Amino acid sequence: MNDTLNDAIDQIIINLKTIGKIKINDKIYFTNGYIMIQKESFYRPFIRSMYGYSREQSCVLIQEVIMKAIRASVTLLNIDNINSHNPIQFLNYLKLMINLRDSFSICKEGLCNFIRTYEQDQTIVSRAENLIYHINNQLSIIDSRLEHNDYKIAIQKYFPAKLEQFITNATPPSYQKYYECNNNNASLLTEKKENHSDESAEE
Repeated sequence: MNDTLNDAIDQIIINLKTIGKIKINDKIYFTNGYIMIQKESFYRPFIRSMYGYSREQSCVLIQEVIMKAIRASVTLLNIDNINSHNPIQFLNYLKLMINLRDSFSICKEGLCNFIRTYEQDQTIVSRAENLIYHINNQLSIIDSRLEHNDYKIAIQKYFPAKLEQFITNATPPSYQKYYECNNNNASLLTEKKENHSDESAEE
């Protein structure tokens, strides 16, 4: 692994974790390679209008970050000269893979809040749901790799708390299942937030 790849993955991980911090009615924009969150304020609609920020642009930004992250994880998974005979390299690789995996998981919570923010826009909702599916699919692939003996032994030794999170050949859960598990309330899928229709009108 080279420094360029490490730097690129660091930026991806930061953006995934930022997406994970999105709350209901937060908005986002992109600057200098990083996603930024805009909290609700009186001036926010005017600022977003002035700079041309929109829900469509937000969805595209999130999609680009997630698909870039998936491509990066595929690149990591395809590195074939990583083995336990080089302990330092092996441990650094394992740390990076676990960090990327955790960032994917964190990202899903923010995506669910993004969906709640724009729940009246079914196109945006469907696109975000599809991204959650792709994340779950990639998590399943990463978990399968981490279940290999060398990785499993190292995780058990250095990251024992992570071991129970990895499920071999897990079927990617649907968005509905994920949403129910994370909110403990299936009615949140259809629940209408007070004044939500007015808030969601803002791009």
